[in-house]
Amino acid sequence: MRYYYRSIDHNHKIHTGYIDVESITELEKSLKARNLFLIDCKLLDNKKKNWLSFGKKIEIDQQLQLLFEWLLLLQSGITVISSIESLIEASENTNRKNALQATLLALEQGKSLYQAISHNQIFSNMVKEFIRIGETSGSLITSMNHAYTYLQEQKNNQDTIRQAMLYPMFTVVIG
Repeated sequence: MRYYYRSIDHNHKIHTGYIDVESITELEKSLKARNLFLIDCKLLDNKKKNWLSFGKKIEIDQQLQLLFEWLLLLQSGITVISSIESLIEASENTNRKNALQATLLALEQGKSLYQAISHNQIFSNMVKEFIRIGETSGSLITSMNHAYTYLQEQKNNQDTIRQAMLYPMFTVVIG
């Protein structure tokens, strides 16, 4: 079952997010493991498709920024879970924050990193595959660097296509 929850920590800071658990008791246990206490929760419609998508896909610029920040944290020796917690704290985008929280909770439930991110739309499918390969091979940082390079090339290609399309439009408007 899928729940939306509101919780509070010891510093009286409110935390919200989504979680897939079998019962409210499991929800409370999962939150307690993160030193959070349940305020309230809402059972979501189980018929909703892709509940971790949080709207439309994140643009390439935002994916690049998130991947860059995550890579910096991992390269400095911070664990995957701690790095995601840091990204959550630093995130101002609600959709991104909720998706990262759902990813963190899935990891805490014992899922692999790829399984934890596979249902959300934080990253494109290609980046998810890079992460899966890196996790499987034991070279996550290297694979994430490759994913970052891939996204940069995608961004450059998009920019080139936009510029190529602007010129004919510009000449039609002026002509």
